[in-house]
Amino acid sequence: NQSVNMDSDTEYETEKKIFNFGIPENPMGDGRFCSEMFYCWLNPWLYHNLSSPLEEGLVFHVPHDTESKRLVDEYIKKLRERKGTVNHKTEVKVVDTDLENSVHSDEKATETDLCTRIPLYRMLFFMFWKPWALAGVLYIVWCIFAGFQPFLLKSITEYLEDNEAELQEGLVLAVMLFVSSVGYTYSINWKFHILTRIGARTRALLISLLYDKALLLNFAASNGGIGLLVNLVGNDVDRIYQAILFLHYLWLSVFFLIWIMMMMYLSIGVAGLIGFGVLFLLVPINAFVSSLIGRKKRLLLLRTDARSNLLQQ
Repeated sequence: NQSVNMDSDTEYETEKKIFNFGIPENPMGDGRFCSEMFYCWLNPWLYHNLSSPLEEGLVFHVPHDTESKRLVDEYIKKLRERKGTVNHKTEVKVVDTDLENSVHSDEKATETDLCTRIPLYRMLFFMFWKPWALAGVLYIVWCIFAGFQPFLLKSITEYLEDNEAELQEGLVLAVMLFVSSVGYTYSINWKFHILTRIGARTRALLISLLYDKALLLNFAASNGGIGLLVNLVGNDVDRIYQAILFLHYLWLSVFFLIWIMMMMYLSIGVAGLIGFGVLFLLVPINAFVSSLIGRKKRLLLLRTDARSNLLQQ
């Protein structure tokens, strides 16, 4: 197996040199802290394109961790590891995704493959949970800084109105406001940066798996036809990408709401909770509108499938 993996890696590097000849490597992820933290790796590219038009040779290759072959190989590796763990510990059967068959099409099904079925969403969790959790921590940091900023501004205003206030107190407030602003900006930007990278990798992986699966299907005999595959690649995969960006809001928005309510209550008392009461009254209306939009989108997808099948015929 080790020799096969080495041959596969060598073949992959050869194909990469042939098809990406003349395309510069992506400098993102070069390992330098300042370059990563402050996006310094973009400076030469931005400086060059200020005075010159964008050329093909100046477009970076995709990062190594976003390349489709590497993602599929990592998916297969994680899948085999999880199957071995489940069979060894619990020997239970769970529902499988049909996408697994595409990555095992050239291999003989083993007893482990037949006894263990692991959903795709679990595999995505096992592959990307660490950076996704880091993005959640950054979002908590952003919530804390966002909650502190209004009270720092209030303290600075009171300091400026107080003629007897000491200079040292003003300097401390200014430094705290500066740190809060920097922390607020970097935490929210890095949160979206990490989640965007996870979404791009997930999107590339799913499209590769769907493409491999499509090569094994007979669309003439299938119920969905080519329109179903077009919707999966064009719409559903993009929806998963968008969901990854905002999935943290399902639970962190509650934390942020409680944090703001607590800070407002400590600052201005019960009067600060009146605005939140109005927001709670609008929740049923928002739920109704969201449900209506969801139903209309499902009907639209059915029409899109039919249109794609008609054009294919």
